[in-house]
Amino acid sequence: ITAARLNNQELNDLSQTLSAILNNSPSINNIVDPHIIGGMKLRVGNNVFDNSVNYQINQLKKTLHNM
Repeated sequence: ITAARLNNQELNDLSQTLSAILNNSPSINNIVDPHIIGGMKLRVGNNVFDNSVNYQINQLKKTLHNM
């Protein structure tokens, strides 16, 4: 999931990187969600890796709230 659609080169680069890490050829489906602001959410199997700007802002809010 990205904030804007990835172009063909970006999809190809992502596919090559994931292929090297996962030792297989992944199927990539680019979903656009402008609410994540920037960055990317990546789902591999049942695991979700969230490196979106929205997630980082929420983590910062939690940290500041607990001070």
